[in-house]
Formats: sequence, C-alpha cells, structure tokens
Amino acid sequence: MHISFVGTSAVAGLLAASTALTASTALTACGGATPEAVHAAQYRSAFRACMARIEPLPKPRTETGEVITPGEGERPRLISGEEYPIFPGDALLRVRSTVVVAARCLIRTDGTVSNCTMVCSDPAFDEIVLQNLQTRRYTPFLFRGRPMDVTYTFPFAIYPPSTAIRPAATF
Repeated sequence: MHISFVGTSAVAGLLAASTALTASTALTACGGATPEAVHAAQYRSAFRACMARIEPLPKPRTETGEVITPGEGERPRLISGEEYPIFPGDALLRVRSTVVVAARCLIRTDGTVSNCTMVCSDPAFDEIVLQNLQTRRYTPFLFRGRPMDVTYTFPFAIYPPSTAIRPAATF
C-alpha cells in the first residue's frame, strides 16, 4: 500500500519563487519584464503542460480502503543526497526556453527511492535526473504514525543559461 504526491519541495520552492519574482516584476519601472518574471511565467506554463500529460494516479487508500486526502500524514523529507541535479553545460547551452522534466518514483518506508520513470521527458536531462533521484534518501511518509510507501512526482525546471536570475528583492 502506498500513496502519491507531487514533490512539494521542488514545486513549492519554484512556485514560491515565482510569487516573489512576480512581486519583483511589479517594481520594475515602465512595465519592463525582468528575467525573473519571464522564468516564472515560463516555468508555470511548462509545469502545467507537463502535469497535463501525466496520467493521474488513483486516489491513495489505506489497507482498509480509507481514502487518504492531501494534507493527511507527514510527507517525506530529504535527509541525504543532492536536492538538485547538476546538468552538463553542453546540454544547458541547447535550452532556449524553460524546460520541465518530471520523474515519478516510489519512496519506500526505508527512505530509498526506486522504480523511477520519467513522466515528462527530455533526453538531454533524463538520465541525470534519474541518477540524482536514486542517490537520495528520505524520511518515510507517515500516516497516523505508520510508515507507508509513497509514489512521488518530482518536477525539475531547467532554465536557459542566456538570462541570469537575480534573487528576488526582500522587503
């Protein structure tokens, strides 16, 4: 028995960044688009397109058939391994617009990541993403104090190197 989620560390971080980036865009004089705003908009568009292509998983259930709703249980947390893969420069030089790749994996009760498959794919980045994911270790998903296997979808955004992203202004 396991449940499924879209990886929140990556998504929440990127969506939070896009919110902060949008705020910084509002401060740009004369309505000029900042590189941050462009990346945020491209990410949102690419992420939505990626997620629309993924077959939804059935609603997660416990062994007794009880549906587990989002927000129930304690989600896995990364405890070892790199959070972001390092992509080769030659592959990055070919990126012209934001690329989103995503892998669906099983995080087991022992914290290992296995059974990864690319659900939004780009041949230039897939192998590196899969290698990165399989070196990670997580705390187990806990539902009512019991560890359970969980299927997780991990999205990654790859931005073109031609535009630098500056940190959003802090107020």
